[in-house]
Formats: sequence, C-alpha cells, structure tokens
Amino acid sequence: VTKVNYNGFDGMKKEKAKPSEATIVPEEEGVEKCSKIVKFQETQIKKLKEKIAGLPPTKKNKPDINAAKDSLELLTLDGNYRAALSYVRKLEEEDRDARRMAKEKADEETLVA
Repeated sequence: VTKVNYNGFDGMKKEKAKPSEATIVPEEEGVEKCSKIVKFQETQIKKLKEKIAGLPPTKKNKPDINAAKDSLELLTLDGNYRAALSYVRKLEEEDRDARRMAKEKADEETLVA
C-alpha cells in the first residue's frame, strides 16, 4: 500500500540554509583583513538587495527574485563573513568603551578640579 500525496507543492519546499563554518581565525587574520572581508561581503549584499528592490514583483520576475534572495541568504550565512563581522564589531565596541571611559575620567577630573 503506497501513500498518495495530494499536495503537489510539498516536494517544492527546500530546506533552510544553515550557517557555514568559518574557515578563518579572525584573531590570526588581523583587523584589516577582517574589515576588508566584511566590506566586500556587505557591498555584495547591498548590490543584491538593490537588485531585488529594482525588480518589479511580477510573475515573470519571481524566479529571479527568489534566486537573488537565496544567494543573499547564502552571503549573510557565510561563516567567514560572520566570524570577521563579530571580531570587527567586538573590537569597535571595546574601542568605543575605552574612549567613553577616558572621557568620563576626564569629566570627573574637571569636576574635582
């Protein structure tokens, strides 16, 4: 006895893309290389988003829009990009905190003086 599937669209569903593993070690690559990776990937993402926004949502463009969305998802889930992005953001946050602490210390000294 075979089961019959009456929903013809079930086979068309594809599984979600999963984030890939990072093949780089951001600490070893350095800040400049990581920020270069992030900038390159973000320009690619921006171009794809502009392409998607530029296509009118007609039936004819639907495959193009879906293909662009899939490649956009793959770009954002790239392991190297995510590792480099988190490393660069962490360093920026630490730098911002250090500047804020120095400013607070300077403000405190001017109040005491």
